[in-house]
Amino acid sequence: MNHLPLAQMSCHSLELQRFSNCLVNRSLYAMCQLI
Repeated sequence: MNHLPLAQMSCHSLELQRFSNCLVNRSLYAMCQLI
């Protein structure tokens, strides 16, 4: 079986988390601009 090392997986999940946080912050900023 070929599975990713744990460090690489956690690093990847951190990148995904940061990306989703950026999307959430951007949408929140857009909603605040509409108000």
